Amino acid sequence: MRTRTAMVAAAALILAACGGEPSGDDPIDASDPELQPLVDACSDGDMDACDELYFSSDVGSAEEEYGDTCAGRQPADSGLLCAEEFD
Repeated sequence: MRTRTAMVAAAALILAACGGEPSGDDPIDASDPELQPLVDACSDGDMDACDELYFSSDVGSAEEEYGDTCAGRQPADSGLLCAEEFD
């Protein structure tokens, strides 16, 4: 029973990762309050918001990385836009 439960849980995680679901990371607190709506929208699955967050953030900031990873949906520095990859 425990093995089957573990297998179902693992399959659910794989499907979530392939489906563009959030990684499970909580939304970050933006250092600039004007960026927080983009952080929240990105976390909720708005891929355009993730791309806008990436381009609107300071280089090297946590907000830039959060947008770059599409809220944990893809690895950092992939070179892929969230809207093209997940929409």
